[in-house]
Amino acid sequence: MKTLAAQTGDATGQISSQIGAVQTGTVDTVDIIRSIGGVIGQVSEITTTIAAAVEQQGSATGEIARSVQHASSGVGAVSGSIAEVKTTSRDAQAAAGKVQSLADGLSAQMEKLNEALASTVLQLRAA
Repeated sequence: MKTLAAQTGDATGQISSQIGAVQTGTVDTVDIIRSIGGVIGQVSEITTTIAAAVEQQGSATGEIARSVQHASSGVGAVSGSIAEVKTTSRDAQAAAGKVQSLADGLSAQMEKLNEALASTVLQLRAA
């Protein structure tokens, strides 16, 4: 009976030892799971930060696109204005040519009038 009691005592000691090892392993596992939970929390924070940055980048890209479209509209308006100035310049040049032609004709008529007046004065003095 002593042998059986000794074997039972040894087995109980081994079981107690194994239970202690399992408890230590469980504590270690819980610590590791907590650590993994912390890492998951950090990954979640980083993911949230990245999502916010992507959203800001999307907003900035939209604003850039609106600015480019606005600038493009401005360029179109300036091009239209330049075309109008070009047309007006051509019209002014044509009008200036007509005025020059009229001035040349008027100058020729003034010369004829001066010649006729000088001839009339000479005739009146001779009379």
